Amino acid sequence: MELSYRHFKKDFSIPRLASRVENDLNLVLLATPWGDESAAEIAFDEITTYLKTSHDDTEATSAYEKMETLNHLENSLRSALLVANEKIFRTVNKAEYISAVELTAVIRHKHQVAWLTSGGHQIQIKTQLSSSIICGAVPHLTCPLPSHLVGIDRTCWLQCGSLDYQPQMKIHIFSDGAVQPLSGTEYPVSNKTTSFWSANITLG
Repeated sequence: MELSYRHFKKDFSIPRLASRVENDLNLVLLATPWGDESAAEIAFDEITTYLKTSHDDTEATSAYEKMETLNHLENSLRSALLVANEKIFRTVNKAEYISAVELTAVIRHKHQVAWLTSGGHQIQIKTQLSSSIICGAVPHLTCPLPSHLVGIDRTCWLQCGSLDYQPQMKIHIFSDGAVQPLSGTEYPVSNKTTSFWSANITLG
């Protein structure tokens, strides 16, 4: 898994992107921390730890009930995020708000690629045949605002999905904003997007 990203200069500013790549899990984590970066680090640690224990164990126990509409990889990502959400809420924000995150996770396991996002991030899958935005919150077109933050309550909003891996598949992730569809370029042209950053994940 290879990660690259860039920031765009806009009239408004948002927190800088936090990221982590776990090569042994083929996992990429991206977060926009609203507050200090403690929430992002907790989220990364909790998600990584959970996935390491459940990666190859389809019968792994979890405090969160598995959803029948999700496959094992999707359920693992969902449970990992819920564990992280609970940890941030209890240790960082229970008494008063200090920090929370918008978060996206992408993982490849065997012949499957799964993703999960909570917040304003938008995800676009690009293959040899097509390119389409597959999930994400409705963008704010006027100014950057945090949405669906992880760690401010015992529950959190999320979207997840998966598909079969294809050669030369790439995943593009954008901050909250209106994005022009990608064609042959790795990044959108800066004057054609209201996003504040764009990240590219190349699946190995």
